[in-house]
Parts: sequence; structure tokens; C-alpha cells
Amino acid sequence: MKDPGTIRDELASRFAAASSLAGNGDMAGAQRAFAQITRDFPECHEAHYMLGRTALASGDTTLATSSFEKAEALDPGNPEYLMRLGQSALQQGDSERAVHELTRAMDEAGDVSAELIASLGQAYRAARRFDDSRRAFEQACELDPAKPEHWSELASAQQHDLDIDAAEESLNRAIALAPRDAALHAQLALMCERANRLDGARHAAEAALAIEAAQPMALLTRARLAKRTGDLTNAQRDLERAIRTAPSPEHRRAAQITMSQVLDQSGDYDGAYRCMRESKTPLDAVHAPLQTQGEGFLTYIAACREKITRELVASWPSPPADDRQPPVFFVGFPRSGTTLLEQMLAAHPGFVTTDERQSLPKVRAYMRTATGSDASVPGALGQLSDDQIIQLRGVYWHDIDELFGSLDASVRVVDKHPLNTTNLAIVRRLFPEAPVIMSLRDPRDVCVSCMMNLTRTSMAVTLFHSFETTANFYAAVMDMWLHYRDVLGLRFIETRYENVISDAEAEVRRVITFLGADWNPEVLRFREHAAKRAIRSPSYEQVTRKLHRGSIGRWRNYEKHMREALDTLAPFVTALCYDNHAS
Repeated sequence: MKDPGTIRDELASRFAAASSLAGNGDMAGAQRAFAQITRDFPECHEAHYMLGRTALASGDTTLATSSFEKAEALDPGNPEYLMRLGQSALQQGDSERAVHELTRAMDEAGDVSAELIASLGQAYRAARRFDDSRRAFEQACELDPAKPEHWSELASAQQHDLDIDAAEESLNRAIALAPRDAALHAQLALMCERANRLDGARHAAEAALAIEAAQPMALLTRARLAKRTGDLTNAQRDLERAIRTAPSPEHRRAAQITMSQVLDQSGDYDGAYRCMRESKTPLDAVHAPLQTQGEGFLTYIAACREKITRELVASWPSPPADDRQPPVFFVGFPRSGTTLLEQMLAAHPGFVTTDERQSLPKVRAYMRTATGSDASVPGALGQLSDDQIIQLRGVYWHDIDELFGSLDASVRVVDKHPLNTTNLAIVRRLFPEAPVIMSLRDPRDVCVSCMMNLTRTSMAVTLFHSFETTANFYAAVMDMWLHYRDVLGLRFIETRYENVISDAEAEVRRVITFLGADWNPEVLRFREHAAKRAIRSPSYEQVTRKLHRGSIGRWRNYEKHMREALDTLAPFVTALCYDNHAS
């Protein structure tokens, strides 16, 4: 039997040697060394922790997670171990666990580090808790203002809130700290292009490329700027380089999606389809939690479709009066033309529009707390008391007021989010007088456009993975609409993207009349207004261009790739009267 002192000396010597390997960049060697130490000294929590660190550095999140779990079990409540466990969960796509472990680390830590709070900000962002995410990054910048990466993360959160001036200021702070960091200049370029600040985008892209000639995001920005002017040759050249040099699958996917648009404009439809499909390849092994989120959303849609009947709606008692004018809910399906008409309404002085803020989903998430039960949404809606309805309305209006501040009583909120189609039963229960605008577009063109645009949420990415999955998702949502328009008793109007394109004034006049507002000629100057504001939708660039019919009937260029999807869409082509619609 070895002397305890000898054992300690041996452990210390081997631990130091393994740490030296890691310090010299030999992560594979360090991982093997720490793995052997954990086998020989299984009670050494530091060795399990270091094995997790080396595994995380090499991308083995499964080994990293199990190692951090063992380390924390041996030293319960260690905030460093909990932080790494949360970071590993985040890399695995498990945002719920990441938030849980990182929150535990915050609770256990005496002094909260900027790294910990920034990691929590990343976890909040992945969990779509954007307000919490921004606050966390603000705190990280306060704790360690010399770290450019914290300012970069804060800028991303501010950009999500469409607070572009603040985001630009944060990125300039980051660039001042690291002026030779090409990625920061490229981030600024991409943000400015998204915000239609084209001179700023061009300047920042060239600054990035002067530092790093093949900086992929700067090349992507320059390509998008070239595409805007019709310079498709240079756009394609920059995109080819951006795809080759992309540092991650996500960066490559963004370049491939833009390439599909360029090739479509060039008339190379087979090439465009190939790029669409290649952009989805990294998603073939999408993390299980994200697949579960997508499946869960479809399950929610199916349950509401089945359980919300005309009889159930008739059984709901009238809700208490609301002292605020009900919002307008503008719904549809992604890429159905909601952003174009939204920009027209936003140009009217009597409306403000939300640009896809997640206000209703927050109400839905809060509903279980309000009812104090595990009832599904259909069941919970019938259980709501007057006080609970007032409480849920308060959640909604608080979120709207955070966006707009104090609004004049004459100004009406237009809550535009295509997928709020799935939340219209909540609208009917909380705001039964609220008008609803449904945006329709040829289902076949919708699916092509969904495939050819970068989808922001990871859950939605799994639903738009192919023409077939996109068509299935469309069928689920629009079948729900056809059901809801018959059973909910909504006050609604259906508007068509094709009509907006062919006669914008007539169609938007029809909508404004439905909303009870007076006509205002500013509506037809929407392109000027849109060019001055940040737009969250992938349509941010299209809505600043002159209206044209180029996207109508585009599906015919991809018909041979859509055969199964076309069968799925056929009933909706008929139900929505697109059989003989000009396309």
C-alpha cells in the first residue's frame, strides 16, 4: 500500500503534467491524461473538472457534461463546476438546463464573474428570454468593461430589440478595445445592412476586409450590398469565398441562403435549390432539445385544433371590460406578405407596429402560472376568472409598453407576428373585440420563400428543413386558421400578398377601412419609412424596394423539387382559392 503522502505527490505530479499539456495546446493529450487520473483517483473532483474542460474544448459535450456532473457531485455547489456544466448544456442545445445550472452557479458564487453572467446571458438568449439576456450582458459589461466580447454580445441583444443606435454604440466600444478584430467590424457591417444603413455597412465591411481579406461575414455583407444593386457576378464571387472560409456551420448556412437568392435572381434554379438544400445540411444532426421544441409546437397546434370547438367557445363567459383599445392582431404564415403590409400600416400616423415581438407567446407561457394548474391552453382558457384575464392582459400590455412607452390614446397597436395564428384562441378569450388581419399568399410560393430565407429561431429551422417539412408545417398552421375562422367568432379580414403587389393602394385602403381609420397618403411612402427603421423579418431588404411581381409564381421554377410538398399543399391551394389565381 502506498504512503498517503506518496499518493498525494503522485497525483499532484500527474495533475501538473496533464495541465502542462493543456497549457501547451495539446488538448487530446491532456484529455487522455486527465481521463487516466480520474480512473486512478476517482475521488479527485479537480481531475473530473479538468477532463470536462478539455472535452469541452475538443467539442465532446457528452463527456464534458458527465465529467462536470461528477466533479460537482464530489464538491456540491462549486460555482465554477456549475458554470461549466451550464456552458456544456448550452453547447448541447439544452437551453433550459443551461439556465438552471448557470442560475445555480449565480446563487452559489460569492462574487459573480463577468464570464458567468455573460454565459447566463447566452443561455437566456437561447431560451428566447431576450429581456433577461440583454440585462445579463449589460451587467457583464459593467463588471468587465475591458472585454470586447461582452460589448459584442450586448450589441447582439440590443439589435434583437431593434435598438440599433445603442447596438452601434456598443460595437464601437468593442472595436475601440480591439481595433484589429475583423470579426467585430464584420458584425457591425452585418447589423448596418440589416438595418438598411447601407453606407455604414459598406464602410464596416471594407474595414473588416482590410484587416482580414477573407473575413466571411464581411464578404457576406458585401455580397448582400452587391445583390441589392443587381451586381450578381460580384455577389456570387464574394459568397463563394464566404462559404469556403465560414468558421461555423451557421455562418456557412447564412452565406448559402444568400447564394440561393443570387442564383434564383440569375435564373439558375437548380443551383439555387442545391444551395437551399446545402444550407440545411448542418441541421440534419440538430440537437434533440431543438427537435423536441419543434415537435412540441406541432403538438400544441394539433391539440388546439382538436379541442377548441364552437361549443367550447360559446361556453366562455364574457371577459371584463378593458380600459385600453384592443390591439390589432396581424397574422398569417412566415413569408406570406405580413412584413410588406405591416410597413404600409407603420407609415400611417394612427398605427404603431410590433415587428414580430413575442408578446402573445409570453402570455401563453404565463397562463399556466395564472391558472395554477397543468391544464392545456384549450382547458385553461375556459378556467380563467375575471381577475386572471385582467392579470394576463397586464402581462401583454406591459410587454407592449416596454416597446413603445406611453402611446397617445388615438394610436393603435398592430401586433404583427405570422405565427400568432396559433394563438388566436387566446386573442379571442382576452381581447374578443380585437380585429384580426390574416395575410394570405399562394401556399406554393410561401414554401419556396421559407426555404430561401434565413430562419432565425432554431426551433423553426427544424420545421423549415425541406420542402416537405415546410409544407407539413404550413398545413398544420393554415388548417388551424380555416378551423378558427369558423369557430372563434373573430372579426377578421383576409388580405392577399398578390393583391398588395398588383394594386397596393386598393388593398391597403381596404384594410385601413376595416380597421376604422382614415386614409393617409403617407401609407404609400412606406419604402421611405422602412428604409429608416430596423426590421426583424427576413423581408427587411425587399420592403425597401419598388413593388414587383417577381416573387409571384416563383414556385414553378422549383416544381420538380416540390412534388411531395405540392400534394400536401393542394387542399390549401383550393381552400384559399389559388387554383385559378394569377401566378
